[in-house]
Amino acid sequence: MSDFEETRKDKSWITEAFIIAFAPVAAYTIKYSYELGFARQFGIPEGFIDIDLTQILSLTVVTVMVFLIIALAASAYKIIFGKSKHIIFKKMLRLSIVFILLFPLSILSLITGHVSIILACFLFFGTSVSVELVHPLLTQKQKVGYIAKLEASVSLWEYFKLSFSYYFGRWLSSVVFTAAGLTILLVYSFVVGHLVALRSSEFIIVKSSPDMVVLRQYGDKLICAPLDRTNKKVERTLTILKVGEDLSLKLRVEEVGPLSLRKD
Repeated sequence: MSDFEETRKDKSWITEAFIIAFAPVAAYTIKYSYELGFARQFGIPEGFIDIDLTQILSLTVVTVMVFLIIALAASAYKIIFGKSKHIIFKKMLRLSIVFILLFPLSILSLITGHVSIILACFLFFGTSVSVELVHPLLTQKQKVGYIAKLEASVSLWEYFKLSFSYYFGRWLSSVVFTAAGLTILLVYSFVVGHLVALRSSEFIIVKSSPDMVVLRQYGDKLICAPLDRTNKKVERTLTILKVGEDLSLKLRVEEVGPLSLRKD
């Protein structure tokens, strides 16, 4: 057994333990990111966001399942396409995976008006294209022909991955890739939360003068704002009501949206 294989065997338990311990943290941050995206639409302060234990537990299960699906997909990719000898096919396949990952995020960001996320997606995809197709032309000068240069760059990449795992350990590799995956999930959840807030039409209405709309419920607290039914706007002034505190409180679900925050 090589030194590299022994290192992977000795530190494999660290990887699994890290993933198990990291899952609740990932679940909490993903849910918080979603709520943050929703709250930004209606001007709800970040400090009002409250994630309860039940949500964390349920999302922990979902998070573990997502990471398992990603791991299975990666394994299937290696089995199906790993033996392909055509370097152009491998390059295009890797770029298509990046495109499939970023394209939905770009569309969601376009709908919600997050220009910075769109620019980041274009920058990341452009960098991927450069690394896969252009960088070999600049670095593999000793090789003759474009295909030969591409093949040499793949060999160097494989060597880099092995060296990184050998010197820094499998656990650090897992931390880096897990953090990268979590970052993408956080951005997705933030944009989806904002999109849900933009598209929601049914809200709980508190009968008062004027009527108030329940923008979000955190535990037994209702985050409410005065509602302008005519213009479908909500005021910036927020009121916090506690469930069960006022027995005369009248609530009902109405279709009053989509709603937006009054700018003045």
